[in-house]
Amino acid sequence: MDSLKAKEEKIIQTIIMFCFLVSISLITYDKLPFLHFSSYSPSSIFTFFAAFILIILVGYNYQYYDRWFIIFIAISIAHSLISGVYYDDVGSSFQHIVTLGVGVSIFATVRYAFMKKRKNNKLYENILILSLIWPLTLGYLQLLKQFGLGLGFVDHITGFFAQTVYVGRVQLASSEPSWAVMHLLTIGVILLFNAKGRPFLKLMLFGMFFLFLMIFSSFGYGVLLLSFILFGLVTKRYRFKMLILIALSWVIVFFIVPWLLDVFNVQGYYSQRFNYKYLFSQEFLSSDASGFIRIAFPIIGIYQFFHFPFGYGGGFYYVHFNEYLLKHFAYGLQFDEVMLNVTQAGTATARNLFSKILSEEGIVQFVFFILFLKGIYKQCKTGYGKYVFCLALAFLSNFDTYAFVNFWVLMGVVASGYFNDRHAVVEIKKNKKRIVMYGTTK
Repeated sequence: MDSLKAKEEKIIQTIIMFCFLVSISLITYDKLPFLHFSSYSPSSIFTFFAAFILIILVGYNYQYYDRWFIIFIAISIAHSLISGVYYDDVGSSFQHIVTLGVGVSIFATVRYAFMKKRKNNKLYENILILSLIWPLTLGYLQLLKQFGLGLGFVDHITGFFAQTVYVGRVQLASSEPSWAVMHLLTIGVILLFNAKGRPFLKLMLFGMFFLFLMIFSSFGYGVLLLSFILFGLVTKRYRFKMLILIALSWVIVFFIVPWLLDVFNVQGYYSQRFNYKYLFSQEFLSSDASGFIRIAFPIIGIYQFFHFPFGYGGGFYYVHFNEYLLKHFAYGLQFDEVMLNVTQAGTATARNLFSKILSEEGIVQFVFFILFLKGIYKQCKTGYGKYVFCLALAFLSNFDTYAFVNFWVLMGVVASGYFNDRHAVVEIKKNKKRIVMYGTTK
């Protein structure tokens, strides 16, 4: 009987690993042809969720900091359902609950898989490398078309994977260029950890960095800059290096990138964003729809929080959205995308997860979420792990769904102790050498 049970568990473990490998190979795809319900509908969420259900069956290994997230989820579900009944919109509550479930499943599955093979993750790395071959190939074809080569077929191929094709821009197999840079950063930061002594991997990472630069995404550059700032704030040891990187990033974004745009004669609605005088002016908010939404919508969430610090319920940011928009940002109504959020109830979102939590969940829930993140941060025993944690947080500056794949993937890898593996900390205490790894002493 024990032998039969062991066999069944081994089969389930194999299926879990298969689902996980499929999931990470699909990270770069925001939408596949059979998924039409949203521009951001990553197919990887289904296999992540399937793996999570099986993990529960074989026994989920809870960590001490999970309690804060469990409390957060329980209160969030109850609060949202009560609000759904009050506002007569239970549908928004169910959508909110589904995104919570997706986020939990991604984080738990990634952490489980990386902890299972913590000392030998070459299989995961190879799958990630293989998953990049097609998106990078498509990215370079898009780049050649951007330079003027007559490759009309590229837009048709891109349209097969993306709801919107940005003609004349690099977007890989993603629905937006800004999402493409998040995929490059997510996979790149995992692969970079093991690039030492691997020439092919270094070459691939260089190709990814070049595409990252040539996507000309102000959001992508901003995320990288914010990650440096956060890392400098949480670590004293690397603070001076971060100041240098921040200064270098500023030079690249506002001087080298405009020069590249001019050299390659790249023109588009996004090119003005690299003029710092324009970017930090009222004209930017008054003339750039995407910029307006990314700045005004999170601020509206903060206004809602100050008006009612206990939150309006998960999924109900939109309830008082029109009121604050008209009061503080009425000039934004000139943009079609903003008007769409005004006229179609339930479509407005905070565009920033922290703003979303404050406005929808309230101050108490915000504290629980921070305690959960603090528990993950404590798993970081190296500077590299701490930086990846900061990069994941920087992603949230313009993403507000709990079903955000890139964020949870990086958090899961950090929580697993993966970035601690090859950097044991050696301490000398009382004339005895101790090797501290994964927070335990050997």
